[in-house]
Amino acid sequence: PSEPRPPPPPRPRPGAFAVLISSAARRTPVWHQRLRRGADDPVVWDYHAVLVVREAGGRKLVLDLDSTLPFPCPAERYVSEAIRPRLRLLPECQQLFRVVDAELFVAHFCTDRSHMKRPGGRWLAPPPPWE
Repeated sequence: PSEPRPPPPPRPRPGAFAVLISSAARRTPVWHQRLRRGADDPVVWDYHAVLVVREAGGRKLVLDLDSTLPFPCPAERYVSEAIRPRLRLLPECQQLFRVVDAELFVAHFCTDRSHMKRPGGRWLAPPPPWE
């Protein structure tokens, strides 16, 4: 007999969006991340994904499992402190954003994290504790 299938993921609530952050060079800095080396050092991701939800009153909140900012974090604060749009970056490292409806993201996007492994399967860096 085959293995039982895992339950489907929960349906995201209306007004929720996955935001994928990357750059042309696939090296995009994000500040206030758990993996940072120093107090004001960014983590440089090939891409980073966060969830943005819109509350009934219109306020937007960012949910970033890797962030040291409040969880959830008001979007204005998250962008100001984690993305730092006023900071001049090399053009090829400038953050690019793709916004995807959360239902579409859950239904159609996935990763096996193979881009985070060496040939042979060893991790380039330890995976997050919730792996």
